[in-house]
Amino acid sequence: MAFGVLTVLVSLSTGLVVTLGILRFLAGLGLGGAMPNAAALSSEYVPRRQRPFAVTLTIVCIPLGGSLAGFVGGQILPTFGWRVLFLIVRHRSARVGGDSVEGAAGISAISRPAEGALA
Repeated sequence: MAFGVLTVLVSLSTGLVVTLGILRFLAGLGLGGAMPNAAALSSEYVPRRQRPFAVTLTIVCIPLGGSLAGFVGGQILPTFGWRVLFLIVRHRSARVGGDSVEGAAGISAISRPAEGALA
């Protein structure tokens, strides 16, 4: 939840560079907590034989997504401005369930791990 709220606050930030820097730092801390949780979830819900690959894929795709965001942002920035980028990030994280209440409910609604995951 911290990542989403702070990302919206970044988009509403007025001209102070210090405020922008502090909000970005705090949003990064919120997002940094998501990586170990994603790795833990992928290892918990994947069968034992495929766990190393699933965890590796999860950990590799996080910085890959950050790199891709830089390329896409470079295309969006000249047309719409920097504030729109932060609103897009917030919208996407809510749709995926990154830190929305609906996402947390969806994760808790999973009834059991994949068959053979705990074996």
